[in-house]
Amino acid sequence: MQKREVLDKQIDNEIAEAEKEIDALRKNAPDKINKIAIETSSELLQKLIGAEVNNSSISAIVDDLSKRNGDKYYGN
Repeated sequence: MQKREVLDKQIDNEIAEAEKEIDALRKNAPDKINKIAIETSSELLQKLIGAEVNNSSISAIVDDLSKRNGDKYYGN
């Protein structure tokens, strides 16, 4: 019986750690997605128009879109 209690406690600890990791990933996902969107947009625009584009302008657009549409994708 005691062995089972120890195993149950270990499992509970592992589950708690996994839940913490999932929460951290969930919280950081929007920022990482926005960074990828900015980089991809910049590269795409550079290829389309053949010139460097101001990253701060792209960043502002991506931030605005993510604020307007964030609930759809991030469940905030």
